[in-house]
Amino acid sequence: MLAVVGAGALVAACSSSPALSAREYRAQANRICRDLRRSTGALPRPEPTATDQFVRVGRRSLALQRDALGRIRSLDAPTTDERNVGKWLGFVAAALDAGAASLTAQSSGDLVAARAANARGRAATAKADELARLLQVGDCTTPVTG
Repeated sequence: MLAVVGAGALVAACSSSPALSAREYRAQANRICRDLRRSTGALPRPEPTATDQFVRVGRRSLALQRDALGRIRSLDAPTTDERNVGKWLGFVAAALDAGAASLTAQSSGDLVAARAANARGRAATAKADELARLLQVGDCTTPVTG
């Protein structure tokens, strides 16, 4: 679940409006990610052994994260950052896809597939976090716990 929620954190879309400044883009992306953290933080925390509940909450978390990703994709990234923003959001999408695959595998009892999906998600999340730090959207990185 941590990889799924962490991926909350989030390929720039083309639009007819002018690109945002780097400062404006960071502010808007960080605001979306802070809102996402509040929303996912309010979700129930089922016991890891309660598979059905865990999967339900995980799917709700993924829906919130995909919505946030869509909102960030709709922002017109600064021209100087378009390439890195595209890479960043591509890794976020890959992490979310891996989270969905993990939840599907867990719901069918396929723990081997779930572990493989979790590993893919962790790798994509690490790359996304690295780019988020480079882009200075720290609110969109995976929270460090423990």
